[in-house]
Amino acid sequence: MSVTGNSKFTPSRALPMTVDAAGAPVTNMRQSLNVRLEHFVSVELAQVMSPEALADRHVSYMNSYVDLAPPNLDNIMCPLDLRFRFIKSKRRRAPGRDGVVSELALIDIDQFVRLYHPLHVKTALLSREPMSFKGAIAFKIRKKGPPTGTMFDFRSVLLQNWFAKHHQAFLRTRLYALFHCAIHVSQRGGVKGRGTDHSNASVRWSLHAFTAANNSAEVFFVDIRSAYYTMIRELVIPVISSGEDLDHIVQSIGVPLQFVEPLKLLMQRPSVLEQHITDKHLLDIITSAHVGTWFEVPGADRIARTSTGCGPGRSLADLLYNAALLPAVSQIEQWLIDNELVFQSLLIFSGPSLMP
Repeated sequence: MSVTGNSKFTPSRALPMTVDAAGAPVTNMRQSLNVRLEHFVSVELAQVMSPEALADRHVSYMNSYVDLAPPNLDNIMCPLDLRFRFIKSKRRRAPGRDGVVSELALIDIDQFVRLYHPLHVKTALLSREPMSFKGAIAFKIRKKGPPTGTMFDFRSVLLQNWFAKHHQAFLRTRLYALFHCAIHVSQRGGVKGRGTDHSNASVRWSLHAFTAANNSAEVFFVDIRSAYYTMIRELVIPVISSGEDLDHIVQSIGVPLQFVEPLKLLMQRPSVLEQHITDKHLLDIITSAHVGTWFEVPGADRIARTSTGCGPGRSLADLLYNAALLPAVSQIEQWLIDNELVFQSLLIFSGPSLMP
């Protein structure tokens, strides 16, 4: 490299150091990838296993779902709908395990529709998602702030199979059409026409109303740590879990001992979506999409299987999390009404669902 007066010379710098959980620096690339996998496993409350063990468990889980509903053609896209989705797909996105990106599909849309539409039809008719649809690549992205030399400097982004994203995006459209009316009026995320600006205005109007009535008021902001990762799927969708899975959920989330038995009894009740959706075929497809989910760090020795959470970054994540919060929000509303803590001015702003 020539150094002239018009060029900039940057001296060589050491590679960024990464330490493992014990604080010892990693010495090679494979060890670094394994440390990355272990960190993402701890964040997503996953289990590390071999690909063979994951495949065996996936087959046993799929065989346990035998009482499936008859197919509903409304839950299957026609080739024209699939073509429109391919055309409108976002560009400049990193590929998943299949290596397919939108730019590649745009070279010959009709050929991609001819190849992928039978796969979508088979998946929907059988209510069985392929194992590759449930997997993703965990890619690290550096967070803002000074580096600490640990994996806490990074967050993970899951790179999903390209066609699986389109398939699950269609499922979200179907689920939204059937479930959005059941979402509480105070829930804003993932619902059309309910932005954060409306929430901000509601809080400000409420404070003005309490001030005008000479009543005290306080605003609390609660941020649930790893909310999407710690959602218990059995409470939202009809997932059949083994005793080993339930023990892992209780241990990873940190459920107090006095709540373990009530939680298990709650899991035996009909899930939230079962109570609000009559399309059993759609429920079977969504359930299949959340059984045996997994992710990998390319180059690491093993892969990780997740049994909790709604899959941050997936198309169904926001609706499933809204469904998980629906019972709690409804109970809080009823408690406020029973104790006459709902102010009349707030009823006008919030809608008829808060009326006593």
